[in-house]
Amino acid sequence: MELQHKDSTQSKGTCTCSWCKGSGKRGRRTCPDCNGSGTLYLVDCPDCLGTGVSRDRGVCKTCKGKKAVSSVEADRIHTAREKYDGYLQNPAGVFFKSIACYIAIAFTARSVWDQMCVTLEFLFDAEMIFPSGFILLLALSLLFKQWNNLIKGSTNDADGSKPRTIGTVLFIVGILTAIIAGPVTSDGFGWMESKAKNTLNDKILKPSSVQCLEVELSRKVDYTYFGKAKMSNGESKDIVARFVKTGLFCLIKKSNFERSKMFFHVS
Repeated sequence: MELQHKDSTQSKGTCTCSWCKGSGKRGRRTCPDCNGSGTLYLVDCPDCLGTGVSRDRGVCKTCKGKKAVSSVEADRIHTAREKYDGYLQNPAGVFFKSIACYIAIAFTARSVWDQMCVTLEFLFDAEMIFPSGFILLLALSLLFKQWNNLIKGSTNDADGSKPRTIGTVLFIVGILTAIIAGPVTSDGFGWMESKAKNTLNDKILKPSSVQCLEVELSRKVDYTYFGKAKMSNGESKDIVARFVKTGLFCLIKKSNFERSKMFFHVS
């Protein structure tokens, strides 16, 4: 069943922008909803078509019986309803989109977690967290937006409880996927192991014919990691990987590569 909408263009007065509380600013930036004016136009509620009454003859849950909502909220409701109608016509599309997000989350959550285990400064450094962090946030954002559209789009639909439940479950599964792929199954050494292997091969072992095949770290003390390095000649050597930071004061001016150094000692 496709829900019908009404193009809300007729102004019903103005209201204070709910996002910036009338200040016209969101943080230090101009509020994108009201463009800095602090006010928004009121238009007919898209869900009840300006009647204040829902399809089941109760009070409209969207406008709470006031018959009008802000123009920005009306646009969001229209978008959500379009997405919701799309779900009603093709439910499988929601599941395929969710599966794609789960795959992206599973492949990126561990990398992000491993970097965060070294230092939380990686959260503020685009060079270090990109592209894994960007893909992870994008996938989670898509799942959240899908959930929000199903919730908002089915507000006054008597048959909308099932889509709302499905959207909620799909979003929760995405969160659980990120947790399982990150902190639950990872020991937090993955990023340091990769860096240690590359540093050994590119800097320390480069002149020789012996190469490091794999690094397995087993424990850490502060920013010092201890483990074994497996060599191409069959030997296994002790390795100490030390990550040294120069401080937070140059967080913005320099990247982590410039203000942090890693020293490896093989014995």
